[in-house]
Amino acid sequence: MQTFRQAVISLSLLLALSAPGFAQLSTGSMSGTVTDSSGAVVAGATVTATQTTTGRSLVTVTTEAGLYGFSNLDVGPYTLSVEKPGFKKLSRANIVIAISTKSVVDATLEVGDVAEIVTVTAEAPALQSGSTEIGTNFAPRLFRDAPIYAGGLRNPEAFIGLQPGVVNGAGAEGGISGGARRSKEILIDGANATNPESGGVAFNGLPSVEALGEFKLINNTFSAEYGRTGGGIESFVTASGGNRFHGNVFDYHTSSALSANAWANNAANVRKLPYHGNDYGFALGGPVWVPKLYNGRDKTFFFFTMENYKRTDSSSRFVNLPTAKQRQGDFSELLPGRLIYDPVTGDAFPGNVIPQTRFSSVSKNILAVVPQPNSGGLQQNYLATTTTTNDLNSWSLKINHNFTSKHLLNGYFTRQDLSTLADGPLPAPLLGANNNAISANRPIFARFNYDWIFTPTLDLHLTYGITKLRQYFDNQSVGQGWPQKLGLKGVADGETSAFPIVQFSDGRYQNYADTNGTKTKGTQFNYTDHIRGDLSWIRGKFSWKFGVDHRWMRTTGIKLPTGGADDAGVQGVFNFSNLQTASSAATSATGDSFASFLLGQVDSATRTYNASFAAAHFGYHAWYALTDWKVRPNLTLNLGLRYEIPVPRSTVPDSFTSFDPNLTDPRSGLKGALAYAGNCQGCNGRSRFGDIDYSSWGPRLGLAWSLHQKTVVRAGYGVHYAAGNGLTGGFCIRCQNGYSNTAGLSRPTTTGAALAWDNGFVPPANFLAPPIIDASAGNAADDIWYISSNSGTAPRLKNWSLSIQRELPWKLVAEVAYIGNRGTRLSANHQPLNNLDPKYYTLGDLLNKRIDDPAVVAAGYKSPYANFIADWGAGATLARALRPYPQVNGPVNNEYNPIGSSWYDSMQLKLDRRFGSFFAELNYTWSKSLTNASGSQTSGDSNNRNPKTDNSYDPNVLHKEKSFLYTDYPQIFNVVAAWDLPFGKGKRLLNSNALLDRFIGGWTTTFSGSYTSGALILLNAPLTYPNWGFAYGRKRVSVTGQPILTGVSRGDLDPRNPNIKWLNTGLFSVPGTYELGNSATYLNALRDPNAYNDNMGFIKRTRINETVNFELRAEFFNIFNRTNFGIGAGVIPPRPNVLDLTRFGVPGGPRTGARLGQIAAKINF
Repeated sequence: MQTFRQAVISLSLLLALSAPGFAQLSTGSMSGTVTDSSGAVVAGATVTATQTTTGRSLVTVTTEAGLYGFSNLDVGPYTLSVEKPGFKKLSRANIVIAISTKSVVDATLEVGDVAEIVTVTAEAPALQSGSTEIGTNFAPRLFRDAPIYAGGLRNPEAFIGLQPGVVNGAGAEGGISGGARRSKEILIDGANATNPESGGVAFNGLPSVEALGEFKLINNTFSAEYGRTGGGIESFVTASGGNRFHGNVFDYHTSSALSANAWANNAANVRKLPYHGNDYGFALGGPVWVPKLYNGRDKTFFFFTMENYKRTDSSSRFVNLPTAKQRQGDFSELLPGRLIYDPVTGDAFPGNVIPQTRFSSVSKNILAVVPQPNSGGLQQNYLATTTTTNDLNSWSLKINHNFTSKHLLNGYFTRQDLSTLADGPLPAPLLGANNNAISANRPIFARFNYDWIFTPTLDLHLTYGITKLRQYFDNQSVGQGWPQKLGLKGVADGETSAFPIVQFSDGRYQNYADTNGTKTKGTQFNYTDHIRGDLSWIRGKFSWKFGVDHRWMRTTGIKLPTGGADDAGVQGVFNFSNLQTASSAATSATGDSFASFLLGQVDSATRTYNASFAAAHFGYHAWYALTDWKVRPNLTLNLGLRYEIPVPRSTVPDSFTSFDPNLTDPRSGLKGALAYAGNCQGCNGRSRFGDIDYSSWGPRLGLAWSLHQKTVVRAGYGVHYAAGNGLTGGFCIRCQNGYSNTAGLSRPTTTGAALAWDNGFVPPANFLAPPIIDASAGNAADDIWYISSNSGTAPRLKNWSLSIQRELPWKLVAEVAYIGNRGTRLSANHQPLNNLDPKYYTLGDLLNKRIDDPAVVAAGYKSPYANFIADWGAGATLARALRPYPQVNGPVNNEYNPIGSSWYDSMQLKLDRRFGSFFAELNYTWSKSLTNASGSQTSGDSNNRNPKTDNSYDPNVLHKEKSFLYTDYPQIFNVVAAWDLPFGKGKRLLNSNALLDRFIGGWTTTFSGSYTSGALILLNAPLTYPNWGFAYGRKRVSVTGQPILTGVSRGDLDPRNPNIKWLNTGLFSVPGTYELGNSATYLNALRDPNAYNDNMGFIKRTRINETVNFELRAEFFNIFNRTNFGIGAGVIPPRPNVLDLTRFGVPGGPRTGARLGQIAAKINF
């Protein structure tokens, strides 16, 4: 690896320093053609670009084709001057250079004396005639004024969701122009800021809005200097100081007094829950000036921010808890619909009442800390409250220094410290999915950019960025001796002990202590080092750029007493189902998960044993060349080529394992065993399982054609590669079997129990506790991954676009674009290695009998290996014996199998106005997203819409899996606007009275809104297959052909009324126990209601003097207090065993919150 890295760096430096290349990722560029009044090009003219804020000037000379160009310009306003003997000097002011944008500014010289100056006050070109990139520069004016909710440090990504082609907004769930979740690229000052663990997700702690100058979202057909993205680039540039001191002091205040009550509170006649928060700080920029020691005007500048955020707030929602009768074992409230059966006798309990003498002692001890319902009914009978306390401190510093006019350096540094404590929805120690106290969350960003201008047409730009994120986790119940208090044996005790996780798989009850990622105690550190450099060269009609891009990424942590860096699952995860108290003849309609809990009959359980400490390492190396060819004054070709070498995961020290289908298992003698990467005794001598792929070539081609001054046609095509498959990832229990093993127990038969937890958690007989180098160590694991040799293949995406931009009256610019892409080599887990082949389903109930059952023996079946019955006991069924690898307990996930594809087509419309007192951006996207993949980036979200199902129609015919991508939203309309009201001094109306101006002058109103189609809903049938090797506990339903929607309007929906349904109960049927459903993963009409959101702000600026003003703001989010109900979350629980048709099609609650308000005060200077 070290030799490979040295070779890469050496080759890159050689290329960068020997090659003679245009807008840089964190800057912009300006180019154009100089002509005389007859239209003839003017060669040899001197062109000077002067930055207004710093006084920095750059000088070049037009080529023989009359072309000039400035690359790597800092963003902001410039003045352009052009002069040549025999012509009047032209001076053009107020040219705004935007981030990652190629501004074309042509100049026409008039014949005359050079001493005469023709001055033009102009604005930056509205049309993009120099590049084929489809994207949006978010106007600095809107960036400053548009409402951003201070629910933390105001997040600059909040505006991403208002851009065309973006679905699900910012963050992990967002997708850009058909790109999968977790696949976008995020750049800050030209260096990568995506988390190596997840890919496409920003490091926690993006810079504050106050620290940023502007940003650009690039959707499609980007140039070869961009790569490692599955769909779109977010590019941010930090703010810089200038020759004048400027800045602000601010305080944003949020409070329940400014907000509406939550829907759930109103439904229960509960008052608003109190919360309050403050986001306060200051920003200051200017020249570095030390009296009598140093004056940095025109040379050295700084921009410093300090920001603090403190907030405590609460939210509430209804959850399901067992009723008072059910806590006593009385389930008569479920009659006549649902009988409870005795797992010992197989008969129904008389009166549906379980004798308390049968209660599990562990269950009784847990029940002592479970609260009673505080509202009536069988469901949604407990109003649960979650309280979250956040405390965040952040600072940043930007330094710009001009050594000479040819040598410039800037550096940016920021650090944040965040602590968060969340309680609820149940009281401690039960809590819920957010009951981790993150005692420290410390992101650090550092960026350095250096420019060396060799000649007016040749310059070198270098970027170095380092990003760190350190996280520390502590579960609130950790180290309190809960296993001993509950009488639960076989789980972790001591420092990392915690309350066990209790899950109810039929979705009828709230889970207990179901923590985020099952963490108890741990650390996680993510690091990215990024080096890039490029050389820009203008010659004739060509603007060249040659560059390199290298990244080193790793995820690591601090070793805990148990050996791991992240203790997750050591407290035990116990899943209770209705099946253990159901009739084997009617598993869907009988039994109850809480009844099974009272009896202590566990449906499945896992327990993780950690004994390793690992750091995951990834790499990325790319080289690119591109040119902008000015074929004619109105025609530019953008050509480029990028070559990438992504380096898949390796682990230091040796702690990386994978299932190997060709390796012989020493315990069973069968093929299929655990392989160990590394150089230890028993390891395979390799540092990784995924091979390094060398096939990632990415050509780019585009043209920009100005039909005339007001119309530009742009078209482009490109191939790029994403950071998917085995190229990202963090701590991975499933690929550390042998070092960190998870023991799994599952029910042996359809209605059998995995264990009675009063007896404690006892791993399977063939479970090998870590650390151990043994090829059989994965046999008893609950889950195991197969990381194939082609898992290091990067997802490939081909994208294209055709757009027309038109300048309209009233300073409007309209654009219509067709954007498409096709993805291949995507992760698609449709070929798991240990699923029972559907051809055996015809055996029916015989599958659930033990291999030595007389009926099985009579059918001609026998044990697949000698120790089969000894290994699996009651679970040694025919179904397990017929699996491809019967010696392996859990599923074998082909997790990074790069066989998936995706399809995206869209029409995107934009209408912009960016001048004067009214700024607005409106856009509409009409799109369709399809995929046959269900891999790590294309699957899953926080609303349990993960399309992974356990049965493909045919694993070898992927076109049968083609369905909608879960982020498919056919129609999205967005608007964001800011309007300076026309009253007061300097305005059209009421402008003569100074006293009146204090009240009616300086008002700005702002608005943002997003209106989208409903989210897709995922339906699953009960999965009752025991020991069949399925990973995700899901099975398709069968569609009946009946209408999907009931015709109820979104305004009439009410989660409290089960008779008002959005979906038709008869739209599907449940396939038989040994049948597969016929439904596609998603149905286009099976969606939530449309979602609407409107935000509005009011700003009053009062001038104190010529350079200082006082600003008051009031901003409201979801100002009309719309309730957007979600259906999917209330239909099917995440791991269903029972379809509860009484709630089917009834909304589960709002997907968005009630109206929120904030006020702010600022002093701007």
